[in-house]
Amino acid sequence: MRRVRSASVVAVALVLVATVWSPVSASVRHPIGTKGLWWGEIEGVAVDVRGDVYVTGSEGRHEHMIVRRYSRGGELMWERTFRQQGEDRWTRGRDVAVATDGTVYVAGILTTPKVQGEGPHEIATFLRAYGPAGVLRWQRVYTIKDYWDPVPNAVAAGPGFVVMTGYTSCFECVEHEGWVRAWNPRGRLLWVDDFEFAGIDVAKRDMPNDVAVDRDGSIYVVGVVDRLENDYGGTAPSDSEVVIRRMTSAGGTVWTRVLSDRSKDSDLATSVAVRDGRVVVGALFGGGWGGRESPHPWVRVYSVHGRATWTRVWPGGQWHEDLAVVIGATGRVYAAWSSSVGVRVKALTAHGWLLWTSALDAEGSVDAVVSDGLLRLAADGPTCCHAKLYTYRA
Repeated sequence: MRRVRSASVVAVALVLVATVWSPVSASVRHPIGTKGLWWGEIEGVAVDVRGDVYVTGSEGRHEHMIVRRYSRGGELMWERTFRQQGEDRWTRGRDVAVATDGTVYVAGILTTPKVQGEGPHEIATFLRAYGPAGVLRWQRVYTIKDYWDPVPNAVAAGPGFVVMTGYTSCFECVEHEGWVRAWNPRGRLLWVDDFEFAGIDVAKRDMPNDVAVDRDGSIYVVGVVDRLENDYGGTAPSDSEVVIRRMTSAGGTVWTRVLSDRSKDSDLATSVAVRDGRVVVGALFGGGWGGRESPHPWVRVYSVHGRATWTRVWPGGQWHEDLAVVIGATGRVYAAWSSSVGVRVKALTAHGWLLWTSALDAEGSVDAVVSDGLLRLAADGPTCCHAKLYTYRA
């Protein structure tokens, strides 16, 4: 155990208290509305300047991608699907974003005919752009022949561009190669950046998980870097760190910050949100190879200059699967995560104190947006494959 100087003990204790303490007045809140969407999985949710809500995922056990637009009042405005013909030819929506001009971007994955190597098929990345009325404008698909699993994790729309993150994993090795791509509104590729953590010259996995864009066009990418200490398939833990990076709209790096709980265990989901000069990062720390430890939700707020202001951690004994963070107009921070006992939602003040909490009988992937005083939370229902949208008063 690392020793600390006596002059630092009080400061460390205060940090620890601030990390876990919550006001007694924190209340329990329930959704004001629950909407069943489709039989399948929901993975992404977005909201436009009018308050209309967009959701994407997969319908029918990953068979095809689906994206829907709902009015602020919950009326279905349009639905679009993306289908492929043939055995094991499926599509899946992973995330959705809406630009200020109303263009809807859907990122996802699809299977393609096998080119080489093992396995029945390869998986490709796609990005689709729809007009405000749901008319498909363009589509981009990327298949890398030497690899089998390019997985997009998030998409965000900025002023004059759209950006998507993901990583590519090798079929016969353990390393993952992260990437960030940007296109203009007409679908022309602007730039590609490798999401790498400089200074690690060992076998590793670079896995960007989420992306957010500020009003000035600054891009914030968060992901996991694993420094692997064992051969593929072994049982030794990896040394994992969460990396948050601010980039310019042209793809340059402004700053990079590293989050680590020193557990030497694999980190799972990460999430990022930005609004009015504040950057919120969420992560699930722990887990490890073989699930020896249960990962715990962890949230930290930064300034746009990369200065950390506060951190909150919720230790627990449950197994956690996914996590999402979002910032409201008043500066409130909302965190939601799925676990073996359901979905948990936390609302915090701009300074990090707990306002209210909620428990949902739900599971699977989670995503959230907040607009016009409403928090929209996407998750799967209590039984397999029932996508739902929960609404709270923010």
